[in-house]
Amino acid sequence: MTSLLGSGVTSVALAVYAYQLVGGQATVVVGTALSLRILAFVTLSPIAGVLADRVDRKRLLVGADLVRVALLGIFPFVDTVWQVYALIFAVNAATAFFTPTFEASIPDVVGPSHYTRALSLSRVAVDLESVGGPLVAGALIAAVGVRWTFWFDGLTYLISALLLLGTRIPRAAAAAEPFQWRQVLPQLTLGTRVLLREPALRRALLLHVAEAAAGAAAIVATVVYVHDVLHRGDGAFAAAMAALGAGSAAAALLIGRRALEAPEG
Repeated sequence: MTSLLGSGVTSVALAVYAYQLVGGQATVVVGTALSLRILAFVTLSPIAGVLADRVDRKRLLVGADLVRVALLGIFPFVDTVWQVYALIFAVNAATAFFTPTFEASIPDVVGPSHYTRALSLSRVAVDLESVGGPLVAGALIAAVGVRWTFWFDGLTYLISALLLLGTRIPRAAAAAEPFQWRQVLPQLTLGTRVLLREPALRRALLLHVAEAAAGAAAIVATVVYVHDVLHRGDGAFAAAMAALGAGSAAAALLIGRRALEAPEG
């Protein structure tokens, strides 16, 4: 939850920082940065999924966290757009290795009896990030300035690494087997093949893409709208993003309740 909160803070801080760098062209910068974020996940997550079954998961998770700490520590000293792009891709490359490994570790850490509850708590953490992240970002930007706000995200990853060091994470069963390169390509493409074969998964993917596109569009458009049209400051932008997050969380809750109440068939 701590690292998710930091990610929420960085999403807001990035939009504000881009606006400070290029003004009205911030929409292009933020849009490109979000595209690089998606590119990092699409290209590297499958590799991370294979590694998660072959290496010590705790070391991989802690290593990814520490890499993100180091990269975010550089952010206050960045002053060009290409440097922003490079850091955004690098941070999300580390995240692309962390997220699949973390999700694969959940059932081994909590056990089958608590797995559903753990997934529910993960969903709650995401909803809290969408509301709490912008609020914390607004307070930090007002207190220390947008450049140093990125260090808060780095601090959350450091806390995450320390918590992971104290957590027992069993090695995957496949990690004890001899590594064979000829098995890598089939494993890399397995998820894609299953996704294309199952209609329910394809529909879920389309919904996820639509959700991600709407969220990205909201970030890209809101920062310029708040500053150039409404002529308000960074605090107003953070409040607007928190309101968007609260609306998204409320909609998800209402839709979930209606789905449970709807008759089957």
